[in-house]
Amino acid sequence: MRANAERRGTWRPASIVLMIVLLVGGLLAGCGSTSAVARAPVTIKVKLDRTSIPAGVAILGTVTLSNNTSKTIAIHSCPGDLVMIGLTNNEVPYNPAVATNACVGTVKLKPGEHHISVTVETFYTNCMVRPSSGRPICTLFGIPPLPTGHYWTKVITQGLPKGTTGPAPVMVTVTTPEPSVPISTPHGTVVVNAPYCSATRAGPPRVAVALWQGRNLLGVVDGDGRSPFVFRLAPGRYIVQRGDRKQAAVNVHVGDTKHVKLVAACT
Repeated sequence: MRANAERRGTWRPASIVLMIVLLVGGLLAGCGSTSAVARAPVTIKVKLDRTSIPAGVAILGTVTLSNNTSKTIAIHSCPGDLVMIGLTNNEVPYNPAVATNACVGTVKLKPGEHHISVTVETFYTNCMVRPSSGRPICTLFGIPPLPTGHYWTKVITQGLPKGTTGPAPVMVTVTTPEPSVPISTPHGTVVVNAPYCSATRAGPPRVAVALWQGRNLLGVVDGDGRSPFVFRLAPGRYIVQRGDRKQAAVNVHVGDTKHVKLVAACT
């Protein structure tokens, strides 16, 4: 009985080697069965042409959407709302108006990279005609430029698939704005009519009209489109543009009143 007990309690070298082999084999098998982390279906990158800009001057940039899958991704989104980019910091939010009317059409994102040209405005997204906490007062040109300071980019997308990876924020410094045109300067008047062709049940959708001179964005005025937008401008050539990218050029002369129609096409 004692000999048997001693035999059962004895560890032989061959047994130790066998257990090590089995243990290592199990660990390797376990490592091989661990699934890799799934890659995001779409990733977003942002590149700007400059990161220091006077307030009131637009920044040009490119947003790259990468479809990392092997299939075409169908995206349902309003025109111009697929990717929106602006500046924000702890005091200034970026909350662009998104069209509430029904949108028709599908953007097909094929596998690979897709580059979208964007304009980053150095203006607030909205303003008030009367003092309001946290919101600036509208100026002659509409929405005022951002105050000087440090900002970072914020990207808002519509319709991209779940799991899309957003871009790393780009730091931007907004410097002293360029002098605006004094009210006493001889000027002309531009009246812009930009109504939507129809209204939703919730009422007329919001419409934004931007005023450009060259590559400089002078301001963005937001309204319901039922009343015309009126700009008093120094002589020169300007571009007026609504949110759906419909635009028109106008030459302003002293004492003239120009009327511009930017009517959305009805579908």
